[in-house]
Order: sequence, then C-alpha cells, then structure tokens
Amino acid sequence: MSCTRTFPFCSFCTYSGRKRETRYETDDGLFVDQLSCIGACAQKEIIDEITMPIVIGYDKAEQNQIEMTVAAPIFKEDQTVSNKTYSSVSHTVRNAREKMRAEIRKPFSIGKLSVALYSKDLAKDGLVKILNPIKRDARVSNRCYLAIVDGKVKDLLESDFSLEEEKGVFLKELIDGKIKVGHLPRTNLHQFGYALHSEGMDPYLPILKLHNKNVRIAGLALFKDDKYASEINLDQMRVFRLLLENVNHGTYEVKLDHDSYAVVENQGSKVRYRMGGSSEKPEVTIDLKINGAITEFSEWRLTEQDKRKIEMRLEEQIIDTGKSLMHTFQTLQIDPLGIGDFVRSKTRNWNNAKWERQYPGMQIHIRASVNIVESGITKY
Repeated sequence: MSCTRTFPFCSFCTYSGRKRETRYETDDGLFVDQLSCIGACAQKEIIDEITMPIVIGYDKAEQNQIEMTVAAPIFKEDQTVSNKTYSSVSHTVRNAREKMRAEIRKPFSIGKLSVALYSKDLAKDGLVKILNPIKRDARVSNRCYLAIVDGKVKDLLESDFSLEEEKGVFLKELIDGKIKVGHLPRTNLHQFGYALHSEGMDPYLPILKLHNKNVRIAGLALFKDDKYASEINLDQMRVFRLLLENVNHGTYEVKLDHDSYAVVENQGSKVRYRMGGSSEKPEVTIDLKINGAITEFSEWRLTEQDKRKIEMRLEEQIIDTGKSLMHTFQTLQIDPLGIGDFVRSKTRNWNNAKWERQYPGMQIHIRASVNIVESGITKY
C-alpha cells in the first residue's frame, strides 16, 4: 500500500494548501481521509449582514424558565443608530437564543457583546447556569460587563433611555465611566468568575435602575457564591472601594458642626492589609491612607484648624461606614473584600472549612488616615 498527500483548496481560505487530505491507495481503490482545516480558518461575518447585539438581558419567567431580551442595533443611512428589541422564553439560554433566531431576519452573532444584564429576582436563584453559555463562548470577551437590574430587564431595554447612542454602547460607557472616574469597583466577566471559584472571596456586581427613562447605578449587589445576598448603597460603595483597592479619584462629602459641609477630592489613596493574631484566632487590620484636596467649604474662611477637623471627620466617617460594612459581611458570611483570600496567602496548610467557621467572629480592624494636601485658593 502506498500513501500520498495532497493539499487542495480550502473553502474558507483565499489561499490553497490550508486543508489537509491523506489519501491511501489500495488494491480496492482510493480511500480518502480528510481532516479539518489546519489554518484556523473561520467563516466570515460581515457586519452589515448580521445582527450583532452589544447588550443582552435575562429575566425570570414562569415555570422556572428564562426570558432573554436583546436590544439589536439598527444602523441607518443617515449614520444614526436605533434599537429593536427581541424576546424569547425557554428553560435554557441556548434554546432561547435559537427561538430568537426565528424572529431576526439577519444571522445572529454575539461577537460584540459588551454588557449582560440580569434581574435581581433571577440573581437570587443563582447565575451559574445562565452565565455558562457566555463563559463557554470564545467570541465573548472576558472584559464583558455584568450587572444586576433592580426591576425587569426587558422594561429597561425597551425604554428610551438613550436617544443619541446605541443602548448597549450607552450602558457599557456608563459602567466603564463609573469605574474609571467614579466609585464603582472594577468588575467584569473574568473578575466575577475568578471571585466565584476562588476560596476566601465572593463576587459583586453593579446595580442598574431605570427611573423616569434614565438609567443610573444605584448601588452594588453582593453575592454568596453565585446567589444575590444583599446590596450596599452609593455612599457605602464609596468606602467599599477605598477598602478594596488603591484609588486616585472620587469625592467625599464631610459634615461638620452647625450644618456646615466640606467636599474632599481624593488625590490618591492606598490600602494595605496586615495579618496578626494566631492561626486559631487570626486578626486582620485594614490600613487606609488618603491624600485629599478640599474643593468646597461652606464657610468663608478655611483655617488650619478647619483642615484638621475635616481630616478627623472624614476619618471617622470612613471607619464608621467600614465597620458597618464588615458587620454586614460577617453576619451574612460573605467576603466581597477577599479577606479570606488574603489570609490564605499568608497561611500554610490553608483549610477553607476552618476559615468559614472563623470568619463570622473574626476581629477586623479598620484604620484611616486622611491628609489634606491642597485647599485651593480664595478670590477676594
């Protein structure tokens, strides 16, 4: 028996020699064993000929089903963009998507998916099964934003909250902007999955809310494993981010005596975790240092004594809010700050079951130091 190899033209490539065939010549004739294309070729998708949504949402439906809603962009000749929403209901995400294909005239692709929304009711039952298709699809970026909607996702996507921008682009830029210059902690599909499957930490997601045809970030959803457990408001979220990561932006309102107020802008904060105690009774201290600038003060003159008072009051506010947050986290036995992950990195022979018993009663100290480095100028 003799064997020859030929390399015919690949149906997906513009070049020959990409698909491999192995031909075996035998006494009975020619047997061809054709293998797949070795050039990693994929079928082309032309953007004008496909439906490529940027945002997808999921609601809880009757009989333990899922309602999937897509805001598909429509590109017009005058270079404006509008949206048309499609919905379908099924027990699985993939089947809901297949049902939706029957309504959409153009082929459906999620290669540009940037935002995935989930209703709070759905999140209470867990997100693992719903996230599974997105996590497994190589076309979806790990930087895709996830968010919880306070209300029905379908109602949000069908509303006219974005008249000048495509809805998916608007929501992506809303979340992205609050991460870059606001108080929203960094989170995306990759970070949610990492926190979900790691020991000693739990995930969190931003909460979106529709109010008078405007979409805003209303707080932060906290998870125990993959299930929604609680949430914190915007004021608590400001402190939460300071305790979680280094930040160089954001403003903080400080209440002084006699109904006077000051506003401090964060010029750069650093947070550091320190471990103490013993292996049986570990303790963690969170040290926070902030350099700030006073951008508003309700009094006419700002003295050095006023500066020191503003520093002290802001330190007290941060510590009080931080202690309240830690009490909530330990009571619910959730760890969005990843304190358990920090202790694990400092502990030999880590035992997750032992840590879960220790965490609710563990001593966690919060220290804050605020330094006003700038107070602006006054014009007389």
